Amino acid sequence: MAVNAEEQDRARTHLLAAQRLFETLEYEQALEQLSLARPFAQLEAQAVLLSLYEGLIQAESGKHEQSDAAFKTALRLRPEAKLPVVASPKVEQRFEVIRQEVERELGEAARAQAKRPSGAETSAAESHVPSQSAVEVAAVSSGRDVDDHAVRVRTWLPAAVGGGLFAGAGVAFLLSRNERSRLREDAPGFATLEDARRSASRGQTLQTVSFCLAGVGLVSLGVSAGAYLWGQKTVPRDEAISMSTDGTSAFVSGRWP
Repeated sequence: MAVNAEEQDRARTHLLAAQRLFETLEYEQALEQLSLARPFAQLEAQAVLLSLYEGLIQAESGKHEQSDAAFKTALRLRPEAKLPVVASPKVEQRFEVIRQEVERELGEAARAQAKRPSGAETSAAESHVPSQSAVEVAAVSSGRDVDDHAVRVRTWLPAAVGGGLFAGAGVAFLLSRNERSRLREDAPGFATLEDARRSASRGQTLQTVSFCLAGVGLVSLGVSAGAYLWGQKTVPRDEAISMSTDGTSAFVSGRWP
């Protein structure tokens, strides 16, 4: 930043006047000259010197809080700065204490800055965090999968059982028809009348079993159909998935088709 030569000269003039007034113990007039120099003290060295003299004047006037504040301002600009004149041991000691405080503050600030992730690291970390919309879509999809699985179990399990029962009923019916055919054809396997009676009894039993299996199978198929229709009512398919935004966030609604 370019410094205006005229302003630099004016700041130097007021600072020299403040130094002479300080040496003659005219503290109030010295503070006035420092106030006049402040707007023109664009150089760091001038700003540091101004704050150091202000701290000395306030300390000599018994205004310790104002003195500490002025010393801190100077040391924050230049931590290695030294008092421009010989001061009392008490002021010298206080100045060194404030230097240590400022150095500690600057060190903590530097460590905090070093721990802060860079822009690239922050972007990389954020890229691993799913957006709210992504989480909502995943939740909707997961819920739909669970509901569809339950519907499939309620639907296909009775249907499979019913199909198996119908198959068993068919086998039993065929066996009963076979026994009937043997009786009608007077098969050579019947040596006695008792053999024929046993065959007829087996045929009747198989026919009864066939009818029972067919009835139970029909009931199972009815249960399957009812479960399917009930599942369609309790787990309705929403409209196709849609997305909207309010300018800052995206909202996903509906179910995957």
